[in-house]
Formats: sequence, structure tokens, C-alpha cells
Amino acid sequence: MTNADLLEQMIEQSGIKKNALAKMLNITPQSLYNKIHNLTKFNQQEMGLLKRWLKLSPEDFDAIFFASEVNSK
Repeated sequence: MTNADLLEQMIEQSGIKKNALAKMLNITPQSLYNKIHNLTKFNQQEMGLLKRWLKLSPEDFDAIFFASEVNSK
């Protein structure tokens, strides 16, 4: 499950707007929202791209995409 709070924080720190990030991932902004908030899942390619674009450390990557407890909004 995705840690929505941490992912939102990392997106904010990156300076990349969510609409731009959705376009970069070739998905709609609504699809990005759904993925961030655990309504649908990120695929491996999307996770890899986010790791690179958001400059996630291995620890942050694991904490975001492999969280055992998360909050969904």
C-alpha cells in the first residue's frame, strides 16, 4: 500500500506539480489521485519513474510504496 502522506510530501518537495506529474506518467490527474490514495495501485514502471523523478532514497521508496500501515483519504 502507498503511504499517501509521505508521497504527497515528496511530491511537494520535488517542486513538480501533480498535473505535470500525471502527464509525465501518461495518466490523468484523477488516476494519479486514485493511486496516491490507494484506490488503485501504481505499477512497477510508475514506481520506478517516481523514484527517479522525485529523487527518492531507497528508504523513502520502501516507506512510500511498501508501507504496511497507511491512511487513505
